[in-house]
Amino acid sequence: MSAADWALVALAVFLVVLAIVAVALSVRLLALLGSSVAMVDGLRSQVLGLLETAQGTIVSTNRNLAETERLVGSAANITGSVERITKLVELALETPLIKIISASYGTAQALRRFRGEQ
Repeated sequence: MSAADWALVALAVFLVVLAIVAVALSVRLLALLGSSVAMVDGLRSQVLGLLETAQGTIVSTNRNLAETERLVGSAANITGSVERITKLVELALETPLIKIISASYGTAQALRRFRGEQ
């Protein structure tokens, strides 16, 4: 065998080793890709679960806000009613109460004068 033949054999061995290394790297790369896909699927399922939970929380919060708004509206109506009733009672009692107080004061003054007190 000549030097050229040995060079070709060495080149062939080198190419075979290079092909084996490339196949081994490809197998590892495919395994890495498979685990990456599994990890992404796991993350996707977790994120979807979190989004469903968040959506439920948001719906519940919206219901609570609507109920709170209804309660605040009812409280405002009650406050308005109490205010109107208070004014009505004030108007109904103010004049007679003033008259009673005035009559009592006048009667007391008249009794003092009648007794001779000033």
